[in-house]
Amino acid sequence: MFEICRDRHLRVQARGPALPPPAEPPGRAAPQDPRPTSVMPISPTMTIAVPRARSISPVTGTNWEGTGVIPDIAVPAADAYDVAYRAALEHVLGQGAPPPVTDEARAVLAELPPASQP
Repeated sequence: MFEICRDRHLRVQARGPALPPPAEPPGRAAPQDPRPTSVMPISPTMTIAVPRARSISPVTGTNWEGTGVIPDIAVPAADAYDVAYRAALEHVLGQGAPPPVTDEARAVLAELPPASQP
């Protein structure tokens, strides 16, 4: 299965700091094939997925196959959403957004669990 999310994260990361990729849902292993595939029937009850392309970063000349995507902010998977959400809200506050937007960002930040120390 083509993991566009990880491919996009790797491309963003190659250009500068990036947040952790979303954690996999419990009980679901992360697919390790970054290539788009075509699913073809080989019998009435069976199909096969055949890679048809390879995603290569124009910046690094590679993809994440075999190495994964290393987050710039290493956090446990259970904390990844809160860390990314906090960083996004703090980014909004640093952009000079209008008061209704900054007020909402501050209110949401106040409700988030405290940031864990690395």
